[in-house]
Amino acid sequence: MPDLDPSSARTVADFAQSMGLSSRQNDDGSFGFDFENAGRLSILSDETGDTVLVSLTRRIIADDVVPLARLAGAAGYIPNVDLLLQAGLNKAGQPVLTTALQRRHFDLPRLDATFAALRDAFDAQGI
Repeated sequence: MPDLDPSSARTVADFAQSMGLSSRQNDDGSFGFDFENAGRLSILSDETGDTVLVSLTRRIIADDVVPLARLAGAAGYIPNVDLLLQAGLNKAGQPVLTTALQRRHFDLPRLDATFAALRDAFDAQGI
């Protein structure tokens, strides 16, 4: 994956600063932030560099299919923030919600709203 463009990287740095965190780019070009209650927020560029992928992972113990069914229920279109959420599992089997934002529209208010929407989608499903 390519690195985020300078403007997007600045948006991520501003987001981190607003949360009292530091913004350090990972070796793969992504940025990640761990929040005690919300989970891990990851921000990275897609292969073309035109889209910023934003995902939130929650650590849970998924002993049965109920959390997975709830995760599927969190996916879909959220009209009040104009986001399409996709649900899945990471390599460790933890639930992930992801959305794609056009780079040209990626700014701090949009990132704040996206983070809130991802958190709210998990919370609404009790995950």
